[in-house]
Amino acid sequence: MSHYSGAKGALAALTRAWALEFAPFGITVNTVAPGFTDTPMTRSDATPEIFEKIVSGMVLKRQVRPEEVSYAVAWIASRETDALTGQNISPNGGQAIVGM
Repeated sequence: MSHYSGAKGALAALTRAWALEFAPFGITVNTVAPGFTDTPMTRSDATPEIFEKIVSGMVLKRQVRPEEVSYAVAWIASRETDALTGQNISPNGGQAIVGM
């Protein structure tokens, strides 16, 4: 997982850096970084026990659906977010706040 974590962290840093660099041109830069999303890959990568452990630790007690990720992408690409830049939106069902 270190390669995955490193890549995701690098993407967040690149988002902030590009937001600063492109702002003078009126360009906003944001990312969407979903959490544990219900896809064939996540279903095949986790044993039933690991899958249940991950889901039980999530605030909403379920995986994020792919269409919910697409809603975040559509919103971030809309005019409603013209003042949003350098942000990482994470539709993750509360997975990121567990343990706070």
